[in-house]
Amino acid sequence: MKLTLQTPTADLNQSIVFYEKLGFEIQTLGSRIVALDAQNCIEINPERTARVCIQLHQSNWNKTLLELKSHTPIIKTKEGYLITDPNGIWIKLIVETWDEKITSSNYKSLLGNYAGVCIETLEVSKSYEFWNLLGFSSKSKDFSKGWIEMKSEVGDSISLIQAQQCPHLFFNPSMTYFNGSRNLEIIESIKKQNIEITEEVTEFNSKGEVDNIILRDSGGLGFFVFNDE
Repeated sequence: MKLTLQTPTADLNQSIVFYEKLGFEIQTLGSRIVALDAQNCIEINPERTARVCIQLHQSNWNKTLLELKSHTPIIKTKEGYLITDPNGIWIKLIVETWDEKITSSNYKSLLGNYAGVCIETLEVSKSYEFWNLLGFSSKSKDFSKGWIEMKSEVGDSISLIQAQQCPHLFFNPSMTYFNGSRNLEIIESIKKQNIEITEEVTEFNSKGEVDNIILRDSGGLGFFVFNDE
């Protein structure tokens, strides 16, 4: 199973420029337009009914669907199925075997070290149970800290964050990048590309300086570019 992201767009050229400025490679895969780097694949979807969503790709979903039917509505689509997690996050279950060779890229985006998808949730334990049905797990089941990271068999990561813990904007879901002390350098590189910064975060800095930023593309997909040290 492979995890990718989808972002909608009302202006395809604008979205392509945004991702190119961030250092992604734009490719056309059949009818799909995707932004690629060495760590990620983001589908840019101009269909008017498209929404920000997590996409999971594997050849057969029959067993999973039986387990999911009491947890979410299931809508049949041309690609597979559309479901939602307990937080209203749209998830596409795409019936296809993901070919890493087709989507491999040597590009390195300006965003830095990718740390997975972040989801804000009202109840971490309930969200954990749901994502576990989709093949994600964690060695720890300690929910007391209000945060837990889950991984798939191939290493795709989803972090569940308890609501009202994050003192900044949160677009659900968001992609997370942890860059340690390099983050200031990365922020400057992003600014040089004249990319609009959605929020400059000072909350975690003892001097009140900007050492974290949040970006958002035109379709609503968020990016946390953070110093995690």
